[in-house]
Amino acid sequence: MRCVLPAIARCRDGRDQTNCSDPERVVMQCLSQGYPTTISLWGYCEDYQLCDDGYNNACVEPEPDCKIHKGQLCDGHRDCSNGKDETCKDLTKVTCIRRFHSSHEEKNISLPIPLQWVMDGEADCLDGVDEDATQWLKCGKDYYARYRENGTKCQDV
Repeated sequence: MRCVLPAIARCRDGRDQTNCSDPERVVMQCLSQGYPTTISLWGYCEDYQLCDDGYNNACVEPEPDCKIHKGQLCDGHRDCSNGKDETCKDLTKVTCIRRFHSSHEEKNISLPIPLQWVMDGEADCLDGVDEDATQWLKCGKDYYARYRENGTKCQDV
């Protein structure tokens, strides 16, 4: 299926933005109704329930009038007019290939993982390293739990 431009979208539920065969328009892969699919660059942050885990709607607003997928944060490309999506603090030294990649960036490049993604219940990396508890040092417990890179100290939190 070719990805349908939003101006001529045919499906109210966004299903015309799945199974995209144009690699230039694919921004992510996920399971949809239990089956692997691709999502086009017009199928995210639109409140469509395309991915079973809802990852196509994991969106943030780093500045007013700039809603982007969280995978676009700290990716080396300015998506918001004042560049707040690239104001990155607390990046880990651990890198991964992100599940979401915008069409402007090379696919399959490894980028640093923002610390706020670590153990947040949402796999942001293709290999799931951001959700692998063996890869991270847990500091505190319950509501106060924070994660650091292995090899650091909890005092660094």
